[in-house]
Amino acid sequence: MIKALCFLGLIAVAFATEGLEDCGSPGGTLISAQIGDCEAAPCTVTPGETVNFVASMLSASSTETLEVLVEADLSGTVIDITDIVGVNRDGCQTVDPECPIVPDVEYTITAEVTVSDLFAGESLDVVMSLIGDGGETLVCLKLRADVEA
Repeated sequence: MIKALCFLGLIAVAFATEGLEDCGSPGGTLISAQIGDCEAAPCTVTPGETVNFVASMLSASSTETLEVLVEADLSGTVIDITDIVGVNRDGCQTVDPECPIVPDVEYTITAEVTVSDLFAGESLDVVMSLIGDGGETLVCLKLRADVEA
């Protein structure tokens, strides 16, 4: 799964939200990402707010499945918040074109993230990973978020 083709590394990553970081995309290439109307990190969000997420990627290998994992890093403690923020773990339900994922095709995945009041007043790093067969990370992105009190 980590057989990234050399030319994929040459593709420029165009993040629409400034300050998004590619936190390791060994099985693919993150082409672009947009988090709601946030133009630059840290993004300020409000508990209860629904934020739209859109990302485009290329995979370096084939996968039948696509899992979405959302994690929060609160001062070094990383927790899985995928269910807390209401994101569907089955990325095949929100990817276009549909699964299976094959190399060298651009895919767009969308998600709606509901900001939890559990994080009110916190500043945290949010990490979203797209995971293929066998648990291999295809793409990963990180964003700093400030949750209003």
